[in-house]
Amino acid sequence: MYDEIIAEVWRIRDEYAAEHHHNLREMLADLKRRQGRSRRPVARRRKSRPRAAEQIKG
Repeated sequence: MYDEIIAEVWRIRDEYAAEHHHNLREMLADLKRRQGRSRRPVARRRKSRPRAAEQIKG
């Protein structure tokens, strides 16, 4: 059963990517459009955390 769920998620993900020509910019633009219509967060960029080496230098 678990494998069936994973396979379905992958199938949906692959279909979505194909609809947007496997282009990340197109996918992100679509997600942002959806977010604007629903008022629920769909795509947001997190602030990156500094790497451990950068923290030591700083």
